[in-house]
Amino acid sequence: MTIDIDKEYQKIKAANELLKSKIFEQKFNNARNVVILYEDGTDTTLQVIDIMDENYQIPLLKTSSICLRENIQNLVKKNHDELVDLKSLNSTIINHYEKGSIPDPLMTVSEWADKYRRLTTKTSSIPGRWKTSNTPYLKKIMDCLSVSSPFEQIIFMKASQIGATEAGNNFMGYAIHHVPGPMLYVLPTIESVKRASKNRIASMIEESPVLSSRVAQPRSRDSSNTVLMKEFPGGSLSMTGANSSTGLREIPVRYLFLDEVDAYPYDVSTEGDPISLAIKRTQTFLGKRKIFIISTPTLKGFSRIEKAFKETDQQYYHVPCPDCGEKQPIVWSQIKWDKDNPETTHFVCKHCGSMIPESEKDGMLEKGEWIASCKSTNSKTIGFHLNALYSPTRWFPWKDVVKEYIAAKDDPAMIKTFVNTNLGETYDEPSTQVDGNLLYYRRESYDVEVPNDVLVITAGVDVQGDRLEAEAVGWNEHKESWSIDYRIFWGDPDQPEVWEALDEWLLREWKHATNHRLQIQVACIDLGGHHTQQVYSFCKFRRRRALAIKGVAGMGRVIVSSPSKKRTGNEQRPVPLYTVGVDTAKEVLYSRLLKTEYGSGYCHFPNSEPPYSEQYFQQLTAEKLITKSAHGAPRPVWELPSGRRNEALDCRVYAMAALELLRPDYNHWKEFLATEAMDDSQREYFARKEKVMARLLGTSRKKPRKVSSSWMKDVLDGPIGRGE
Repeated sequence: MTIDIDKEYQKIKAANELLKSKIFEQKFNNARNVVILYEDGTDTTLQVIDIMDENYQIPLLKTSSICLRENIQNLVKKNHDELVDLKSLNSTIINHYEKGSIPDPLMTVSEWADKYRRLTTKTSSIPGRWKTSNTPYLKKIMDCLSVSSPFEQIIFMKASQIGATEAGNNFMGYAIHHVPGPMLYVLPTIESVKRASKNRIASMIEESPVLSSRVAQPRSRDSSNTVLMKEFPGGSLSMTGANSSTGLREIPVRYLFLDEVDAYPYDVSTEGDPISLAIKRTQTFLGKRKIFIISTPTLKGFSRIEKAFKETDQQYYHVPCPDCGEKQPIVWSQIKWDKDNPETTHFVCKHCGSMIPESEKDGMLEKGEWIASCKSTNSKTIGFHLNALYSPTRWFPWKDVVKEYIAAKDDPAMIKTFVNTNLGETYDEPSTQVDGNLLYYRRESYDVEVPNDVLVITAGVDVQGDRLEAEAVGWNEHKESWSIDYRIFWGDPDQPEVWEALDEWLLREWKHATNHRLQIQVACIDLGGHHTQQVYSFCKFRRRRALAIKGVAGMGRVIVSSPSKKRTGNEQRPVPLYTVGVDTAKEVLYSRLLKTEYGSGYCHFPNSEPPYSEQYFQQLTAEKLITKSAHGAPRPVWELPSGRRNEALDCRVYAMAALELLRPDYNHWKEFLATEAMDDSQREYFARKEKVMARLLGTSRKKPRKVSSSWMKDVLDGPIGRGE
């Protein structure tokens, strides 16, 4: 019996795209129920079908492949130009090939997540079965990632606390289980993708049986499951950082998940834009690929996600008013509260003026819908925007958003974070041009070395070829700062003398307005190019007070990243090396220098010259934020004009990094400074005690022996204590 090809094709051509590539991507010998309909003897074109039932519900796959023909030619005892009886051949092939479960019926990503996804306490405050109904605004976004959707690129410009990354995880789980193929997950750095792999991806696989049964156990000897690679039947999940050119130019991928793209570098290893490099890997699967691009936005005019979103139909989630029924997006301008009372926060309907309490929000979200705000010229791309005001009440209520706004509104750096992470909007940076002369003329007189409002002191040290430069800066809990001292230590950093002078300065005590004496709590020291080992050696035995840092350029980086451990020489003691996002720190610093009123973020400078001369302020404001073109896109760059010096700027940036690393308990320091300070005689006594202990016990002892207070008093009153 032969088959009417046209008739059979008409019966199955309307089936979904779901399994069009399933067999071919899984490799032929891993598929079941595969049969040949016919072969063209001249072109060896095979039409392959995966039979689910007698009605042929899975679509026809047309592909040219000699390997398919060779794989089954031993089973097919007919001439290659002859039509094959489908039913008579089917049972033979089923018995010959590896058995496996029949594929699931057509599903969307949201349906797959509701049925198979499990959440753990490691990644969710609501562990257990995933429920799309908890975040109904994610349903359409996830379903656009389904293979049945015509969209190839899904752009999601979003705030924090709304579940976007989990939607991406559902997309990856769906692909692993339901429509396997090669997949790539990209985060800003290798370090961030390793954390995501260990915490989120591993947990998702472990807690969802349909995934754990397909991905090898990580403790097995099989290298198919590593931190950066998960292999499964029919495909693989590769994970890399946008700072790795190698990870962005390997094998082709069908599924691509680009997470937090605004934090990507503009150029990776001089090979170009990492987003473009990653998207090029999907060209092989044009027409079948899925590209999910999400991010919290950053600076206006430089945000990648904003640019991509504006090239779409720009959809916003509209919810109905419980009173008038009119639909509208939840926007910050419609959020109101009584003065200084976030507990009264409510949403005001722009149509009827009704004051809607947050208790109505979850019901409004259930009835919401995505509505495009403009027309898109690209029918294969769709874009969504969502702010944190949509976050479920139990995650992030409106009153908490208001509290964060009240805390941030007077600090330019904090308000930028609020706009980016809570409103999901780009921040329109005010002018970053700071006049050093204005700062010089606004200097003020300190009554004492350390003003009353200072709670802690940090320092930044810049290493030059013939000197060390350092600044001590005082801080309060609102990041208001007071410059305390600026020093230049002349000498070759390869020689110990200059480091001894720095060490003595770091141990110095400054008199506080309360009569207490404060020391530098943490100092960050730049590696200094050719003096790396000297910095490591200095920091090695001062691990709590002096930390090695390395400044790294690039907008969007955090001010301080987690440390990597370096080893010095043959010593086995690790020396943490912290990465400082200097561009971000400069952006924050310049916004604070522009403040003209005392309070959060304001920078105070003493009326002492030197060291706070005009030269200091020219160095502090030497760099300018300019725009350059990088691979056709605007890129913000901090530029130092020719002939200018910027050591004072670097020292202040490093002192800011030191405060981030210190994370001081400000309440503790307030309590300490509120106590009665020691008088000079008491301070002299304890200073003598410290010197005597050093002489008697030696500074190199790991565990000094205990001595009684009475014995110590006798020693201090004796000739040793008197220095005789």
